[in-house]
Amino acid sequence: MNPHIHDVNESRHQAFLSEGRKDPFTQEKIKAGDRIVFCAGCKSAFLHSSWEAMRGRHCEQTETLTEFPHTLRLGDVTKLQTEIQVLNDQITNQQRKIGSLTQDNEETNVKIKFLATLCYLFPVIIAGIGYFAYDQYQRIQSLQSLNTDKRSQIVSLEQQRDRIEAKIAALSGKISLDNCQNDNNIKQPTPLEQKIAVFEKKLDCLLTQRDNFQNQRNSYKNQRDFYQNALNAYPYSIPPGSEVNYRGYLSTSNSQSNPIFYRLYVPSSSRFDIYLKDMEADGDFEIIDSQGNTVNNSLRTSSGSSDELRNFYLSSGYYNIKIWNYSTERSTYFTLRVYRIEVRP
Repeated sequence: MNPHIHDVNESRHQAFLSEGRKDPFTQEKIKAGDRIVFCAGCKSAFLHSSWEAMRGRHCEQTETLTEFPHTLRLGDVTKLQTEIQVLNDQITNQQRKIGSLTQDNEETNVKIKFLATLCYLFPVIIAGIGYFAYDQYQRIQSLQSLNTDKRSQIVSLEQQRDRIEAKIAALSGKISLDNCQNDNNIKQPTPLEQKIAVFEKKLDCLLTQRDNFQNQRNSYKNQRDFYQNALNAYPYSIPPGSEVNYRGYLSTSNSQSNPIFYRLYVPSSSRFDIYLKDMEADGDFEIIDSQGNTVNNSLRTSSGSSDELRNFYLSSGYYNIKIWNYSTERSTYFTLRVYRIEVRP
């Protein structure tokens, strides 16, 4: 619908011009000679160009006033502006009051938080002081109990000392140093520490004798194994498809420089399977020919408890199987199995 356009006349529309109206769309002041349009809904005056820019629609409708209004439809503008200013002042005052109340509220919240923090910390501090006092009390009780226990231990140690002195006196009368050293010049000491030192000296002598007996025992075992092997056709010739098993003993002294030897005679070239097994220590062996040359070393098996040489070729002649113990802390028995492989046509 085409709008109703009005030309503002300076003489006929003085009252309108005195209101100092502005185009609500562009905020330009309406003056004489402008072409304007009045919204039929709110009676607002728009420049024609603004009305077209607004697509001829305002207050949710498109109607415009057909006549230029000669009386104020919205009341006295000056009075309205005064009332608006009063309302604005009231709003400003209310905003100030609200701001002041908000600040007071924030200060109150800070005070409340501070008091709440104090209320929270107060029982914590009291609990901490109580725990500290209880802990100190427990420490005092523990120290008193420990003191009592120490006194009891001291009494017990004194009693043990008396018993040890009695035992040392009894043992000193039984142990003879005839095999260790001449003790005729040794005076019997009276302090307990000196008695213990003399007793330890006697024990060291006995331990040395024990080690000597053990070394003699190991030597006898090696000789026994040697003669047992000799009784089993040592040196020997194993027929094809046959085997021989020797049971021996390796002490910690049977190192690579002090090994055990087994002799093997091969009448004709053959292949052998040789196993060193059933050990509790790390044993090893190698094959040495009649000239003293090493033919081959054994290989560790996947189980880690034995060494072996499998399908090993030896030409005819005499050989020594050299066996030794890598471990310097543990002795072990062993089984030496020598199998001559049968050659099938």
